[in-house]
Amino acid sequence: MKKVLLSLAALFLAVAFVSCGASVPTEVDVIEGDSPAAIAATINKTLEPVVIDGFAFNSARVPSLMVVSGISSVVMSAQKSVPAGFVLTVEGHNDKFEGKSAIGHRRAKAVMYELRALGMDLGNVRAVNSYDKKLVPEKDAGAPLQRRVTFRVVKK
Repeated sequence: MKKVLLSLAALFLAVAFVSCGASVPTEVDVIEGDSPAAIAATINKTLEPVVIDGFAFNSARVPSLMVVSGISSVVMSAQKSVPAGFVLTVEGHNDKFEGKSAIGHRRAKAVMYELRALGMDLGNVRAVNSYDKKLVPEKDAGAPLQRRVTFRVVKK
């Protein structure tokens, strides 16, 4: 019963997150003629609020497919806008208690598979394990919010 209630609560939060959508853009708007580095910076600025969190401790199971579906348009738009010499990374993060395991990489891969199922071409997309190097500064290093996946464009 407890698992059912937790699942319903997670579903409610996912629907609320996707419904409000004000903080997550729907597509990337780059200026033609900008340098590749400027385009990458614009994409990264757009991707800053795009986060999938709520992963269980030591788990790579995607917590909400509705959230992935809700962010898919901006991630796919970003992926299509990536300039030559750059790649879109899907970065999996750990909390401090998960240590230096590969769980971040598995989280990134799980999100990539869900995006592929929604129609995203993964040709210039890479899974990256950020371990616990990029913790959310205002939260405890062991907080569940640290267990997340983010997106970023970097040089190849």
